[in-house]
Amino acid sequence: MWAALNDIAVERGKTVHDVILEIHRARIGTSLTAAIRVFIVEHYREALRRCRKEKGPAEAGPSLLGL
Repeated sequence: MWAALNDIAVERGKTVHDVILEIHRARIGTSLTAAIRVFIVEHYREALRRCRKEKGPAEAGPSLLGL
């Protein structure tokens, strides 16, 4: 989890502390830990969507989870 947060922070030109502060301010009714996990999953899901969109349907291939 910390490695992913660090990668995201570097990508955004921010510190891990800054990213966590943004997550903390945006969360509603959940623990900070849960909000961080959701943030990381959403970040990588969006990255996967962008990657698939750039490749196009013919090159995207099957999903890693077989879904």
